[in-house]
Parts: sequence; structure tokens; C-alpha cells
Amino acid sequence: MTASSGHNAARGRQPSEGFGWSTYLVGIIMILLVVAQGVATGFPGLLGSAGLIALGTGLYSLLTGRESWLHLHSRVAAGVWLVAGLAASVAATILHWNLGAD
Repeated sequence: MTASSGHNAARGRQPSEGFGWSTYLVGIIMILLVVAQGVATGFPGLLGSAGLIALGTGLYSLLTGRESWLHLHSRVAAGVWLVAGLAASVAATILHWNLGAD
């Protein structure tokens, strides 16, 4: 086993080569949820939903060391998604409070 083979190879699994039908299906469902939230509550809701999905995806991959539906192959990639999702969620909350204060 080489150093670049990753965490999954240590468990006897190889990282997947590309996106399969399940990735596209989950992606479409996530996009529909984000758009529905955006329609219902405006841009802060859209940003918050996307942020929570990114946060959950990154957290899952980071804690389990497994690929998520987005095929995050490393914990670094999972950490980036987690931080980006947290930032988007916080930004959405700030926008919601500032837009609702008017």
C-alpha cells in the first residue's frame, strides 16, 4: 500500500473512480431542497440550506473517514466542506437577522 492510497484503501476499499447514479440522485434531491427553501424564505434560507447540507456532508466524511455522496476522498476535503458549510450557515443567519430587523 502506498502513502497516497488513502484511508479507504487501508480498510480494503478503493476510492471510487467517478460519480455514479446515486450521487446524481442525491445531488438532485439536495438541489431541490435548497431551491424550495430559497423560494419559501428567500436568499438567507437558500444559503442556510446549502450551508447545512455542506456542513453535514463534511462532518460525515470527517468523522467516519468514508466518502460521502459527494465522494470526498480525504479528511482535508471534508474539513473544507465543513468549514464552508458553517460559514454559509452563519452568513445566512446574519442576513436573516439583518433583513428581518427592517
